[in-house]
Amino acid sequence: MNCYEEKGGHIYQRVGQGIKKDPNCDNLSHHKNDTKKALEVIGYWILNIANSDNLAFQEKILAHLAPILCIINTQEKSETTSSTLLSVQNIKNEVPSLFIILIILILVKFNYNFDKKLNPKNLTSKHFFEFGEALAHSIILAKNELKIHKKLLESPTSIEEYRSIFPSCLVQFYDGLLKTLYETKKKIIDRQRKYRKKPLKPLNYEKITKQTTFFISIILNIAFKGWKIWEF
Repeated sequence: MNCYEEKGGHIYQRVGQGIKKDPNCDNLSHHKNDTKKALEVIGYWILNIANSDNLAFQEKILAHLAPILCIINTQEKSETTSSTLLSVQNIKNEVPSLFIILIILILVKFNYNFDKKLNPKNLTSKHFFEFGEALAHSIILAKNELKIHKKLLESPTSIEEYRSIFPSCLVQFYDGLLKTLYETKKKIIDRQRKYRKKPLKPLNYEKITKQTTFFISIILNIAFKGWKIWEF
């Protein structure tokens, strides 16, 4: 019963005489966001397939999705775009190439960036919580590898050696976080300095490296209590 309700099902509650409010789902908008959630579930399913090693199934899904994308987008676009989409749809190719898929997306004004797959506008607080959970589990999974280099973590000879042992998930996370913050801040400062005709100052990446190292050392000390990890 709990599983049924967790998946969006509802048990009908009998409404007696004199009760003005109907507690059943049709009257409480329990399914208001079902369409959005259903699309998210399908999206995660497709990502799961994309990350698998089942090439045959990947090709099967792609071959069926491409025509659907063309049909749906043709209904909402201009005549020129629609005719182009129909032409793409009629290409006799069971498994469309990446080039064809990118053309379809460009025609519907969706520019996919291979370098930056996450759009912050599409992320919610729940997503960030899940990122935190995933990051925590990745750190825990790295324990055995870190244990091999435990002595170096406790007494490193250099900051470079110290950082080289860190789990890549933590290094990439903090590098991305701090570099983006500092680089964004630098762009604002650069505009101000250009306006005042002052020379631009380079970004201090050494400072960023030291700060990321500091934050990661704190996280590792929290994750592996009892280890004498060097606190930078």
